[in-house]
Amino acid sequence: MKSFFSEDPLHKLLMRAALDEGLRGRKSFQIWQARVSLTDVDYPSQKILSAVGHHLIEDDASREVIKIAKFTWLKSQMLLNAGFRAHEVLQKSGIPVAWIKGTAVLFRTATQIATRPMEDIDLLIPLNRVSEATELLNTAGFYSLADKELIQCPDLITRNQHGIAFKDSSGAEVDLHWQAFKGIFCTPCEDALWQRTSIANRFGQKHYVISAEDLLLHVIASNKEGNDVYWVLDAVRIIDNNVIDFSLLFSIARARNLRKLCLVALAIISTFKPKAIPLKYRIRASIVQKIYSVSRSVVSKSLIQNLFELPKLRIPKYINLSSTIKIASTSEWVTKQQNIELQKEQFTIFFGTEAQPWFRNSVAATNWHQAEKSGNWSSARIAHLDFSIHDQFFVFKVKVVYWVISSKYVKLRRIGIFLNGRLIHRKLLYSPHGHLQESEFVISRPNLIDPIKLSFFVSSTIIPRDHLLNPDQRNLGVFLQKIVISRHLS
Repeated sequence: MKSFFSEDPLHKLLMRAALDEGLRGRKSFQIWQARVSLTDVDYPSQKILSAVGHHLIEDDASREVIKIAKFTWLKSQMLLNAGFRAHEVLQKSGIPVAWIKGTAVLFRTATQIATRPMEDIDLLIPLNRVSEATELLNTAGFYSLADKELIQCPDLITRNQHGIAFKDSSGAEVDLHWQAFKGIFCTPCEDALWQRTSIANRFGQKHYVISAEDLLLHVIASNKEGNDVYWVLDAVRIIDNNVIDFSLLFSIARARNLRKLCLVALAIISTFKPKAIPLKYRIRASIVQKIYSVSRSVVSKSLIQNLFELPKLRIPKYINLSSTIKIASTSEWVTKQQNIELQKEQFTIFFGTEAQPWFRNSVAATNWHQAEKSGNWSSARIAHLDFSIHDQFFVFKVKVVYWVISSKYVKLRRIGIFLNGRLIHRKLLYSPHGHLQESEFVISRPNLIDPIKLSFFVSSTIIPRDHLLNPDQRNLGVFLQKIVISRHLS
């Protein structure tokens, strides 16, 4: 687990300035001002700047900060109006709605809108109401890139994602969540979270908001894969404005397998506001953080990380297909909106549109992320595609174009492609960094009844943000850019 708190000393100075209204905070802000040009402020610092108004004086730098606060207020107002409208539409139809993330912080604390930047509004609904909610939001003028799938085949989206973005005509984004914590689906935990929601009154509105304990853990967990700094400010606001039951907090963290992360976060918070955390939890958190820091300094060495990867490079000759997830043959993974190319006797699959006569217009997919502009990332070490070809007088040549990514911590990646469980292609790649790879093989006179299953194996998945590659927080395996199938006389 990589550090989820920024180690940048400038971020720490600015955070101390935001949290400390006294002389120490003022000095921290002056030191930060002396070291930074306001024309070159990074994004984490921009988010915190709107919360340092108590240190501003009549100078050029302060006037620039005030502009940031005004922009924050204006954008947040626009987002809140969109959120209130979406909430009203869902609530009128009897769909339970709870506010989470940034808007929940506003409802649970006395934080002013101008001091809390927001990129979107986050609403939580029950999993079994996703299709209905999508139709209602469509009617109200909100649209997503996966409207059709969410209405007709919601399992294709909901089993791999925790939420999806909707936008209205103004561009305001409302994210609809059916799972509160990304990548941590726990049915008993979700049920308990809903039972702890309560009504909060703010901005002349009364809405259900997740409990202070759930919200605090959510703020901590939302940055567990990154290197952000702003979450500390939100966490302190929640602790200062609510009576936190820390035993309940750790009970929730234990159920979601976030207990260690929670302790490390409390240790970080206590470095800025020691009295915010009860003494016994502060001591426990401090011990865990010291152990964690020592272990991270050892394990993060790239050589050791790569040695850990070596046992994963073995690739089997066969995989057991009976143990894989079954998906109905009617699963419509291919849609007209997702880019397909048709070329005479070839069919290039980008998970898209009309098929040749010999190719059935249906692909069942297991362990893939939502389709992107030019292909799909697999979400696990083994991912599958099931399709059928009904022409037994021809052989079919298949060309697969794909790539994987690596980092200094994981340089060696083993790739395998299986046809109906049998290994037909393997490749060992050393730091490919997204270079395109190609594999070609033959399907001999396919049976009219049995489906064809292509399976893609990767020795390990990578979370790019953990490896300092980019902000993407998903587990990524192999990126399948296209499959070209051409038929030839046998």
